[in-house]
Amino acid sequence: MFRSPLRQERRERLGRALLLLFALVCLTCLLHQRAVRIEIPEVGSIAPRYVIAQVDFSFPDEEATDILRREAVKDVGVIYQLDQAQLRAVERQQLQQLISDGSWRKRLPEATFEDLQHEVGQITLLLSRARWTDNRTLRRIAQFDKSSDWIFLLGPPESLPSSLWEGRPSLDRYLIEAYSNINWKFLEDGAVSRWVRRRVEHQVPEITTGVHAGSTLIGQGEHIAPRHVAMLKAMREAMHHQRGGMDFGSLFGSFCLACLFIGLALLSIKAYFSLLVSSLRTWSLLTTIALGTIAVAKIAEHLLVRGPGPFLDLVTYPILVPFAALLISLLLNAHLAFFFATLLSLFLAVSLGSNEEHFLVVNLVSAFATILFSRGLHKRKEIFYVCFKAWFSAVLVILSFSLLEGCFWSVTTLVDLSVAGLMLIVTAVVVIAVLPLLEGLFEVLTDLSLMEFMDPQVDLLRRLNLEAPGTYQHCLVVGNLAEAAATAIDAKGLLCRVGTLYHDIGKLACPHYFTENQLGGFDIHQLLTPLESCQVIISHVTEGERLARKHKLPQAIIDIIREHHGTTIVFSFYQKLLRKVGKEYDLVDPALFRYKGPKPRSRESAIVMIADTVEAASRSLGEVDEEELTAMIDRLVQEKADDGQFDECPLTFEELGAVKRAIAKTLVVTRHVRVRYEKPLLDPTLVIETRPYPAARK
Repeated sequence: MFRSPLRQERRERLGRALLLLFALVCLTCLLHQRAVRIEIPEVGSIAPRYVIAQVDFSFPDEEATDILRREAVKDVGVIYQLDQAQLRAVERQQLQQLISDGSWRKRLPEATFEDLQHEVGQITLLLSRARWTDNRTLRRIAQFDKSSDWIFLLGPPESLPSSLWEGRPSLDRYLIEAYSNINWKFLEDGAVSRWVRRRVEHQVPEITTGVHAGSTLIGQGEHIAPRHVAMLKAMREAMHHQRGGMDFGSLFGSFCLACLFIGLALLSIKAYFSLLVSSLRTWSLLTTIALGTIAVAKIAEHLLVRGPGPFLDLVTYPILVPFAALLISLLLNAHLAFFFATLLSLFLAVSLGSNEEHFLVVNLVSAFATILFSRGLHKRKEIFYVCFKAWFSAVLVILSFSLLEGCFWSVTTLVDLSVAGLMLIVTAVVVIAVLPLLEGLFEVLTDLSLMEFMDPQVDLLRRLNLEAPGTYQHCLVVGNLAEAAATAIDAKGLLCRVGTLYHDIGKLACPHYFTENQLGGFDIHQLLTPLESCQVIISHVTEGERLARKHKLPQAIIDIIREHHGTTIVFSFYQKLLRKVGKEYDLVDPALFRYKGPKPRSRESAIVMIADTVEAASRSLGEVDEEELTAMIDRLVQEKADDGQFDECPLTFEELGAVKRAIAKTLVVTRHVRVRYEKPLLDPTLVIETRPYPAARK
């Protein structure tokens, strides 16, 4: 379906406006929800300055709670139990008494011996479970055990309280009298006493102490106690809730700051990267990477700044920016990655609750190192090597800050180095996992993917080498020329080389119709009319596009296949037909001899067109020098320019001159002349035989 350029442009503008609005809202919210950075000193250290409460807050006062718990434990007295040995002896004595004295049968006419034996066991069990203590301890136990039917008030020495027998059946009265007349021995039960003390201690609620704004939390020179750390954490949490609410001033300030960062990014991209970031897809890719990095940073902030645990409080160097820098460098451009690494470092230093100075320096250094070492990256596993080198640069920064702060080596330094290494390992793993997803989603071709398409064992290249060897060699030479020219103007040299490997794959449909594959000297075009020959030649572009889509080649390579001839005319067959018609030139329609296009729309496609044309024309030359080659290249390029083939690509006159010089220089080296081998005057074997051995020399 055809889409007008005006409608397409309107859609691009609408998409960019929506993307800009989305980024502005996200950045405003992320800035508004920034954590409050309050330095938490170590317990036992000396406070270098006064710390004043900035807001009203309350904190769990552990010291007051500990005092109250200790006092509550003091209320628990000694808990006693009966001597178990005496209790077992009394049980045996009572049973023996029932056997020897049968008077109980008259007092209890309905009872049997088994009944009384059972009751003796029940009373013994009751006495073994019962404990005795004072009235204050009884009240404490009643706070967590409402029934408390196992604890009794200790009465006169060596006697059992009457409350022990309340609720017992009448059958026990005979036995109760016997048990009540015994002089019992009470022993302290240490295990139950400790258990009661722990329960009483846990029953004491945690005390919360309120602090008013302006109060002094820590005095200068005061030793830091756990209570001070608890107050600082509580104040940080209170300030976070206060600033994270719907406060209009804080929200408007976050909005202004987000507008500043987005405006700076837009102006810089328009001034220096307008050609690189020209499509909505590229804008979406940059926005996704930037917002994704910021979102990960906010999650890390929640864990590192607000999360519990002493280990997280030691992390002062969260390394987050190399993730975005590495992705942008691999997917788009190293210069753009430098700019975004700087911008993201500044934004995150402002929006996160970490130490701004430390965070900014370590992220900038590690991000720049990542970008520098990722140049020329051709294998995915090399991403780990890049992150290791970035970690080494971060180590230098961390150790430098440790020296400046007067503690070269400590537990904090060791933790910082370990966390930095762990974050960069995670960065490498996530980049390797996310990179193919971003390549497919935003249709971006990286050098890592291009290297995979250069493998000679790829089905298309293997067929081209076997079925059309002349075309394959032509592609290799054109690849050298195109890569050298692209490198000269800082274009994508690897894309040019890989694109030229596939730019003529359409010739696989009929390889012998092309001169470079006609090894027997017979030209098959002698059997065809000029128009038929022209259609066969032109068809290799459409056939190449069909094969490329069938084998799922990237769109960038497909574009080179479609555009490497543009809408140029197949000049040889056009001239052949003109010679046949004589002077009746109006009978020949030039449009029938033109490629269908489109014209080159990228610098890489234009470079491949020039390199392809120059290499084909150079095969008709004999021994030439650089001047003749340069003149030929100038003429061919000028013909393409006059024909309007470069009208749709962003190739400047200065870049065009650099491309021509690079192709001429490379072509001269490729066509270098060797010394002619002459026929030997003597038989070489005779010369070897007459040469003396080293051992015979004097």
